[in-house]
Amino acid sequence: MSSENLPAAVNFEHDQKSNEYLQAILNASGDRAILSTDINGYIINCSVGAQAVFRMPQEEIPGKDILSLFTDPIFQRELAVHIASCGASTLEREKLLQGADKARCYLHVTFRRVDDAHGHPIGFLCIARDMTETLAMKERLKEVSTMDEMTGLYNQRHLFVTLEAEIARSRTSKRGLVICFLDLDGLKQFNETYGHLKGTEAIKEAARLLRGVAREGIDTCFRYGGDEFVIIMPEATKHKARVAIERFRIRLSEMFHGKITASIGIAESTGSSGARDLVKRANEAMYWAKTQGKNCVVVWE
Repeated sequence: MSSENLPAAVNFEHDQKSNEYLQAILNASGDRAILSTDINGYIINCSVGAQAVFRMPQEEIPGKDILSLFTDPIFQRELAVHIASCGASTLEREKLLQGADKARCYLHVTFRRVDDAHGHPIGFLCIARDMTETLAMKERLKEVSTMDEMTGLYNQRHLFVTLEAEIARSRTSKRGLVICFLDLDGLKQFNETYGHLKGTEAIKEAARLLRGVAREGIDTCFRYGGDEFVIIMPEATKHKARVAIERFRIRLSEMFHGKITASIGIAESTGSSGARDLVKRANEAMYWAKTQGKNCVVVWE
């Protein structure tokens, strides 16, 4: 017997059990907001997770226009167009800003059309998940993998990634790119005289001074390893880089009364070489500075 021939009371009981079963599934969805809507985007059912994701009581969500749950006006417009056109493709955002100020979070949202057995659209399914903590954890892991723990500068691994990107940008913009390679002079003797803890503090101070001469939001500082440092200076000439790095050299020497100084090499990108070639040239210039008595700056020619 088909459902069409069943008594009305039986059909009603079947529908009620189906709705209860659907709601039970939705309530087991954990931290995900799962919402079903009609063809016009008005919410029919929602999971218990919607309460935490959209920060409102679960019982207040059914009946709302789904657009009203999101705070990003651009996404609201995209969603409205998607609903109006009954778009067959999935609308997805991996990092959608939701809320503002202290209530701000990031959502992963998937919105897709639901069709009946004959392929006719009957509504939409929306799945949203709060990704704020996950994204924050990824950022922390990224920092651990790219930062030097002692100095707070970027590490050597991140240097080459950043430098390749800056070289490509320099080629496109036709603007200069300079790097400075620094090696501390006298640190070994300083360690032997004052101890390794003082030597560690000296490396930290050198990093702080280097950060102090970097242009905020433009230059990037790295600890290359041991007592070696690199600073990338986009949109700079060799002359401007030398003026800035000379300030660092003088301040370092003054801070440690000449007991710790810096030999510095400068190399300018020609646009035809890669990151490792540029670092190699700056490193060679730094060694020339050491052969000239240390505590000086040499430009690679």
